[in-house]
Amino acid sequence: MLSSKKSKEVWKVIHRILHLSPQRIIMQPEALNNFFASTAERTIDIKAHPVDEHASIINLIQSLPANIDNGFQIRTVALKEVIHELRNIRSYCSTGPDNIPANMIKMVADYLGSPLTDVINTCIKNLYFPSAWKLACICAIPKGNQIKSEKDLRPISILPVLSKVYEQLILHQLSDFIDKNYVLNSSISAYRKGQWTTTVLQAILDDIVKAMERSEETMMILADFSKAFDTICFRNLITKMSKLGFSRDSLIWTLNYVMHRKQFVQIDDTC
Repeated sequence: MLSSKKSKEVWKVIHRILHLSPQRIIMQPEALNNFFASTAERTIDIKAHPVDEHASIINLIQSLPANIDNGFQIRTVALKEVIHELRNIRSYCSTGPDNIPANMIKMVADYLGSPLTDVINTCIKNLYFPSAWKLACICAIPKGNQIKSEKDLRPISILPVLSKVYEQLILHQLSDFIDKNYVLNSSISAYRKGQWTTTVLQAILDDIVKAMERSEETMMILADFSKAFDTICFRNLITKMSKLGFSRDSLIWTLNYVMHRKQFVQIDDTC
């Protein structure tokens, strides 16, 4: 659920992207790269060792229960699914570091569908996410009108368009599994189709009104985690997913997807 404060922050970011600041960013890209890449280390004060951590989590996955029949398994995709996703790419998507624009990909969707299906299915069978599709171009968006340090900039990742096609195909399978198996509580609205921040706010309002009718008091505890996505503990994530019914293969794919993502900062007039 996005709080009202978070919703306002999102709209502020969108506004700054659409209405570019006349102030140019004069910081060195490499300095920004180092700053953005070290977000987790600065936030939780722990030195990351990606290679060692990856091997350690692979050993953890191997120690977890084996694949179960009704657990989540990533299946290969059909040609029509790939073509559907290619045709539904947003035309105004920013071009990633591969310099392949979304409009051009949509134009050749029928011709690109077959080879792309083979590539994606090969990746799924090998529990792999291409390194080239993890390469992100980072646009540094000012948080305010004054840019005095790296902290005044918000990194926006621009990935290759084809990586988003692959992600969407897996997302559909994941969402179907979550909905059919009631993995998430019905009161959780974040990142769920047909539910928004207003859905949660309306549910909270209903609960408060009902409590008032029963002459009860209402108390709320709200938490906002700093840099939540940058500081995810992969070991805890994998363990939790296993308990929710995700197979070993899907856990290995997830680990290969979330780790070893590369990025670089691009500073130009389009950012």
